[in-house]
Amino acid sequence: MSRSNNAGKFADRFALSDDGVEMTFATNYLDTVFFLASKLLKTIPQAAATTCYVAVHPAVAGVSGKYFADCNEASPSRLGSSGEEAAKLWRFSEEIAAEEKEESVHVGSFRLQVQSSNADRGLAFA
Repeated sequence: MSRSNNAGKFADRFALSDDGVEMTFATNYLDTVFFLASKLLKTIPQAAATTCYVAVHPAVAGVSGKYFADCNEASPSRLGSSGEEAAKLWRFSEEIAAEEKEESVHVGSFRLQVQSSNADRGLAFA
């Protein structure tokens, strides 16, 4: 006997959800996708926890040059330990910073700057 989290809905009429998704598809497929994602991905507070920990916790005051994941000191991957990759990242960061500087706009005495960033993935360097 097999068990499923799928409600197995079949509607005899076409209907859209509040988000504009067809209801049978939303129930039979998207619910499963969102259920799995909720188990595999971190929430925003979970993702931010490590960054906050290394920024303010007394246990890591004065700690520098260490890698942290999930609020614990951890060993970075082989790629994360590569001096060559670090140099590439540094050059790329300098290029991005130069582009952002070019995109700055001066309005009167205020300086507005266009910025973009990736979401925190729960990883931080102290």
